[in-house]
Amino acid sequence: VSMVLDSTGNLYLSGHYTSTTLNIPGFTPSTLARVGGIDTFILKYLADGTPQWAKTIGGTGTDRPVSMVLDSTGNLYLSGHYGSSILNIPGFTPDILINNNDFTSADMFISKYSSNGTPQWAKYIGGTGTDRPVSMVWDSAGNLYVSGYYESTILNIPGFTPSTLARV
Repeated sequence: VSMVLDSTGNLYLSGHYTSTTLNIPGFTPSTLARVGGIDTFILKYLADGTPQWAKTIGGTGTDRPVSMVLDSTGNLYLSGHYGSSILNIPGFTPDILINNNDFTSADMFISKYSSNGTPQWAKYIGGTGTDRPVSMVWDSAGNLYVSGYYESTILNIPGFTPSTLARV
């Protein structure tokens, strides 16, 4: 669904899969197991095409990536949405995000990985309706900007002031 190149030509690729397992020859692991209906994958290839690392994100529902961006030091930021009641993000602490709606609508997630694939953090944004990211950019001052839309009456944005936005 999204791809980005770093300054040395390494390729980061994200997408989603519905197969029980996603076969990705050359990677460790060489298969990713699906948890639910639709799961997210993230791959990194070196500039010469050598597979570097593979990650999966998923729950029992529909979980899809939307946008990726790299910062000036090569950290990868991925945004997406999830309809699962619990989104499993292996390697993170905690390694799950809770969906705070009726599980028929999507919440947003943003995750950060180092250039070597080490999980850094994951965040949730959402409410009782469908809430999805659209795009992300990284500026030269080191700020990450995420745009999106929300259908929830109140959008919860933990860690921000204000921590909620009300739909008008």
